[in-house]
Amino acid sequence: MIDLTSEDPITLRDATKLSFLRRNGRRPNLATLYRWSQIGLKGHTLECVQIGASRCTTREAVLRFIERLTNGTSGATVTTVQRRRAIARAERELREDGIG
Repeated sequence: MIDLTSEDPITLRDATKLSFLRRNGRRPNLATLYRWSQIGLKGHTLECVQIGASRCTTREAVLRFIERLTNGTSGATVTTVQRRRAIARAERELREDGIG
């Protein structure tokens, strides 16, 4: 999640100019970053925020996206509902075991 209090937003157009995104010396197309933010890649999406009429990300968000792609296994993301169900299940098991 982008933290605007500690990360500086940049437009997706400016993000295409980040040196570590270059491949064979070429910048990625703006449409590529937009697609990463909307559809994602291998189950991971590029974190973005909407500031006025501009879709923005941060350098740190792009690095996190690359790290997730590199270190991710299946690419499956856990939804909030799935997380809540897992927490409820764990709490129920703890209560049944007399721990919680």
